[in-house]
Amino acid sequence: MDFYAVLGVEVTASHPEIVKAFRTKSLLLHPDKNAEEASAEQFQILQSAYETLKDPQKRLHYDAGRLLQPIWQRLGIPEAMNDVVIARVAEGLREPEGRVEEVVMQEEIVSQLRNGALRSMEAQSGASLLPFDTDIPGQSVILVSGTPRSVDDGKNQLNFFRNHVLGLSAPAGGLIFIVPSDLICRMPIMEQNFRTLPQRFPGAQISKVYHGRIQVTGNNQPEVVGQLLRWVDYRGRVLLRIPGSGDSELDVWMYQHFLEVRKIKCGTLIPNDKMPDHPTVLQLLRFALNLTQTPESELLVPLCVKVLKENLLTGPLIQAISSDAVYLEYSKLSIRQRAALLVATATLLTCSMRARAIRFASEPLINTLQSLLRFIESQDGCFLRSRGIIAAKAVVPADAKWHDWHEFLESTVLYVHWQRLVLHSSSHGGVPLPMEWYLPEVLEMVLVGDDDVEVSTQGIKIAARSVQTPEEKSVHSTTLVEDVEDGIYELMQKSETSVLALDVALQETQKIQKLFFPEAGSITKDFFQHTSFYVTEVAGHGPFVQLTKAGTERAAQRDVHNKQRSSSASELSVARLAAQYLKRFLGSGNLTATQLPPAATDEFCGLFICLSETCSNSEMAASILKRLANLPPRQLIRDMLPFNVVQLMQGVVSFQKAAGTGKKAFDHDSLMMLMNAASADIFDSESSLPAPLHVAADYLIEATRTPFFGLNWKDLPMLPVSASRRIIKELTPENADTCPACLSADYSTIQDFAKLCQQLANFYIHACSHLVLEHRQKVTEAFSLVASSCKQFCLDISAQSPSALKRLVTTFATLAKVDSSESRDLAAVAESGLGSLRPILARALVPKIKLKEQWDLGKCGAVATAYAAYGPSDDHSELFAQIAEAATRMGRKLARQNKLQEVSVSCFEILKAFADQSQLRQLQAFLKILKEGGLLGQKLKEVAHSSSAPWKPGENKALRQMEVVHVLAAFVCTEDPGADDFAFRFLEGKDIAMPAMIVMLDNLPRSKVKKLLLEKVLTATTVQVPSTRDLQRLVHACQDDADCKAQVQHFFSGKSLLDLVPTEHKDLHDLVNTLEQFLVPFTQMSVPRLESLCAGRLMQFLAKAGTTNSDEVVKAGLQFKVEALASMPSLVRSLTDALTEAETGWQTLVKRIEDSCSFKAEESHKDDCLDTWTQQIEEALVACGMPEMQWDQIEMNLMRSQDLQEVQAALGRNWLSIVLARSKHVLWKGGETVRIDVRASKPEEPAEPAPRERSRSRSKISRISEIQKPDVLEQQVPNTVPNTVPKGFTELPSGASPTLEATRRAAHRDAGGASRAASATGAPKSKAQKTSASPPSPPGAGSQGAQGAQGHEGPAVRDAQDAKLGRGQEDLREWLRSADPTGTGKLLKYGDKLTQELDDLMDLLEFVRDESWLAAPSTVDRIDPSFFQCIQCTQAGHKMLLAKAIMKLVAARS
Repeated sequence: MDFYAVLGVEVTASHPEIVKAFRTKSLLLHPDKNAEEASAEQFQILQSAYETLKDPQKRLHYDAGRLLQPIWQRLGIPEAMNDVVIARVAEGLREPEGRVEEVVMQEEIVSQLRNGALRSMEAQSGASLLPFDTDIPGQSVILVSGTPRSVDDGKNQLNFFRNHVLGLSAPAGGLIFIVPSDLICRMPIMEQNFRTLPQRFPGAQISKVYHGRIQVTGNNQPEVVGQLLRWVDYRGRVLLRIPGSGDSELDVWMYQHFLEVRKIKCGTLIPNDKMPDHPTVLQLLRFALNLTQTPESELLVPLCVKVLKENLLTGPLIQAISSDAVYLEYSKLSIRQRAALLVATATLLTCSMRARAIRFASEPLINTLQSLLRFIESQDGCFLRSRGIIAAKAVVPADAKWHDWHEFLESTVLYVHWQRLVLHSSSHGGVPLPMEWYLPEVLEMVLVGDDDVEVSTQGIKIAARSVQTPEEKSVHSTTLVEDVEDGIYELMQKSETSVLALDVALQETQKIQKLFFPEAGSITKDFFQHTSFYVTEVAGHGPFVQLTKAGTERAAQRDVHNKQRSSSASELSVARLAAQYLKRFLGSGNLTATQLPPAATDEFCGLFICLSETCSNSEMAASILKRLANLPPRQLIRDMLPFNVVQLMQGVVSFQKAAGTGKKAFDHDSLMMLMNAASADIFDSESSLPAPLHVAADYLIEATRTPFFGLNWKDLPMLPVSASRRIIKELTPENADTCPACLSADYSTIQDFAKLCQQLANFYIHACSHLVLEHRQKVTEAFSLVASSCKQFCLDISAQSPSALKRLVTTFATLAKVDSSESRDLAAVAESGLGSLRPILARALVPKIKLKEQWDLGKCGAVATAYAAYGPSDDHSELFAQIAEAATRMGRKLARQNKLQEVSVSCFEILKAFADQSQLRQLQAFLKILKEGGLLGQKLKEVAHSSSAPWKPGENKALRQMEVVHVLAAFVCTEDPGADDFAFRFLEGKDIAMPAMIVMLDNLPRSKVKKLLLEKVLTATTVQVPSTRDLQRLVHACQDDADCKAQVQHFFSGKSLLDLVPTEHKDLHDLVNTLEQFLVPFTQMSVPRLESLCAGRLMQFLAKAGTTNSDEVVKAGLQFKVEALASMPSLVRSLTDALTEAETGWQTLVKRIEDSCSFKAEESHKDDCLDTWTQQIEEALVACGMPEMQWDQIEMNLMRSQDLQEVQAALGRNWLSIVLARSKHVLWKGGETVRIDVRASKPEEPAEPAPRERSRSRSKISRISEIQKPDVLEQQVPNTVPNTVPKGFTELPSGASPTLEATRRAAHRDAGGASRAASATGAPKSKAQKTSASPPSPPGAGSQGAQGAQGHEGPAVRDAQDAKLGRGQEDLREWLRSADPTGTGKLLKYGDKLTQELDDLMDLLEFVRDESWLAAPSTVDRIDPSFFQCIQCTQAGHKMLLAKAIMKLVAARS
């Protein structure tokens, strides 16, 4: 009975727990508490259990009996015989957790233990050991009791003693020789010979330990075992302790293998004529390979192959592999199954001479295998070996499991490598490898030694590759049209046809749509109306779909690119392994060009790329590049696939960077070869598959790096030209009305195309100064086509790629920075391109549009920065508004995610761009987000600290200050209550550069900070004149603030600034720059005093230096506004006198002068003080009473006047120039002489012009003079306008003159004025008077004076003019005769009319149409129709003859 269960406690319960359990149970079972009959009996049992367990001695006795009970049952001993034993065991337990176990041993061993050994074991283990005999003869039992640990120690000591006595375990440093059971009868004889063995083998100790077991210790153990084996006919076994395996029982074959492996000296333990049987061979092979127990039916040949692979050859193994058992099994195998053993033997023959003793070493194919192996393991075979390893790895699944080889036999990579092996074997004099061999057996030679690959006849395993998790689904980067093109192209390639049934094409398209574009909706046959396809009808067969030529080229290019991309990684892995093998062969040396192993072009390229990854062995890399340089560019591009030239260029750049700037890593010819190959790969008219667009862009990136940029650019003109031609080709579709594929939303190539454009622009910036004009024009043509395409197809261009749009914007912004004399057209292209991209960006920035790639703050900042580079412009305001809206939307999202800090750089890039564009106030919502997110406050602290930090050497002070004002302006624009006060305190004592203050001023709303900044700017202007752009921004900043505007006008009209205008100019170009600096910024604000001063500077320069460049004169005149010209007649007269033939701007200037005639000045354009001062000076000059005065004389006379001191004080040292430039009663052309005319009469109305005047334009000067205001012309002084036409004004300048009819109308007015002047004086009308107006009379002179003057000159002039007229008639008649090839004189009838209209033949040139005559469809169209009207010529034949004659004059004149 279990007392512990009766009380309901654990065996390990303590005494208090037992007492408590008893009391609880007794309350339930006590007879006084429970009246049931069974309760009394149960209470007695409970009381008995309690009495036993509460006493420690009784409890130990009870526990001993409880533990011994199962032992008695196992041994069959009656319990009644165990009272004494129980008492002894109870003494050994000592505690309730004790344990009792039995050890059954032979009686004779127990007898030995009773002689004192048992007590020693008890002392060492702490357990109680109680031996007693059983009823079984020869058997005794020892009971081991105590704690669990002491019981285990006691049992171990008993078992060790038993094994030692019986010889069941090997002694330390010795062994046990086991005599076969059937030969134990020889033991007595063997014991007699034990005495002689120590004499023969000194140091050996031999003793019998038990029946048939002999213990051998000491020295010469193998020799002793050999003698014992001979006594038992080599059938004995050896028991010895092997480290890591414990005691092992070995037969003689295994024991000798054990000795040879550990290189223990021993004789031949086995006779040479003794051959192992099948079980012995199997057991030996298992032991050699350290395999666990395997079925007896296992084949021997695979185990032999494993032994040969691991090179474990010993004498016993050679005998086992060469045994009849193995050979019998080998002879039953097929040739394919034999291959593994032959390959393993051939592998071992190259490194172990012992392998020649193997029975299979004489097979015929062994020599072939050996030669192949020697090549693979040599330096020349490194690529073949590497390719085999990579081929095996490429086809192994990523599940890290074994697979049968038949799964991979048809693999392209492995099978191609197998063919290379066969080809190498047959081409190097060896026996061809039999194709019936199973592929892995030969590949195993290639793969041996690679730690990551395990190969056997059962399969292949990547040992180093773990089970891989499925990769995340990549983003589908192609469009539906591209996928359909690829699908149809693939089907056509498989079917080897150029057309595809419409139904089949539709099914393929719908499959692609459902898989990748589920949102696209259902696809119908109308889809194939796209420009990439066309549908044809075949009678009786239905409709067919065919790819267009461009669609086929695109699909083929993508197919080739995908194949290259998939195989390049494998080829690069081959090269990496080959590099490791070469490094092992070379050690620390380098490989020269003559030592390069034989390899294909693609293998050399892969090796070069591999070496460039670590920039190691540069000499080997240089040798490889020299080898490749011998190939023509097109052949190199073709043979190096799947690699491309850009990878070689990247490697060259890496090597050069590692070598340093002072050393050339590669020779010039090699670099030239790469550049030429790059040019051919970007664009080749002979190739239909050029490099992909992104690769073409990479070529341009690498070409701008060292060492390529250091080459002679004159020898390499084709790279930018090839890129330009590639761009032109991409933008020239088959149908001119369709959007090019590189820009279309139907294709994904806009990103790569934009990258190419951007890199070409960057390349052009670096190289434009090195390129000839023809190549620069080609680049300009390409970008012009990009700009025009963006404008033409703005609605079709893909808005799905913000990165691409950003790149295009950056491209045109980059082109605008090109600084060269020929960059004028490129700047116009850049401006046009940015303008064309604005509507596309506006469409892409709409938040409702779904994009594959979303906008972020970085892209928005890049676009804003590109447009801001052009300075403030109202054209960009709408775009900047959309960018501000998008930035606000993104900023809110990032603020909710607490990620604003991660994009702080982009945030402040946007802030800077808007500040530069004067659009910071549009960014108010975004700035508030930055402020709420703490980003603006953090930046404020940074700039506050940076503004007070000392300047570092070489640091750009302007950039740091610009950053300060950007952040301050943004802070103020947030309308924070304390922003104004903070910015005011910050700026009050700071010394900030003028450009930075103007930028901030232009972005601020009206505030006290703006007033403070304006005062600082104007103060700084007195020391240094701002640049033109800064002045423009300053005017723009004050345009909306009347107080600030008035302050700026007043400041720039003051003496301090007027005196800063330079007085000396080295040439007219320098003067024009000065005019641009001071006048261009004030196009929206009138500053009459500054305009007058600049006019005086121009007039003085023209009077002093004369007209040297008519284009510069026109450019200088165009700097003045219409209102300025209207208020300064002297300036107009100086400009008209100085004008000659000008190529550009002449017509614009004339139009501006015409507009000034009808201009009515507004209050904002007037300067009452200046007008008053001008009137005072005019009156002072008239009061002098002289018609003309010298400059210094005027200064001396007027400076004495007290009334004019205010003028001098207000206008500074240039006061006289300012006043005279605006005077309408004083004529001054900038020279030293000033003429006074105070007449106020107006001229008579012009008479009707004569016919001749209606048909000709005598001069631009007469025309400009006539269109001036009447009061201005009345006040001109006599003899100021020359009667002769200035040189160069006879014929109109090409491409710049007004229309001929408009010019003739002005000439009519000239001629009418001249006729009226001649009539007034009474002089006869001569030819000269018909073409030139007479000048007005001087002040105070009447008609008599005028008549006298005319009478004095009349006779001489009339005689000269009559003589000239006579010569002119003769010349014109001769010209008319020569114009008629028939000689009939039918054109002479026009002579009179020509004489009336022309002075000489050269006047005919005025009737040639300007510039348009070059493109006129016929010769007659090149002549102005008014010519034929004047001479009354209506016949078409006569018109043709006269037109041809006039064009001959043009050619002669040229």
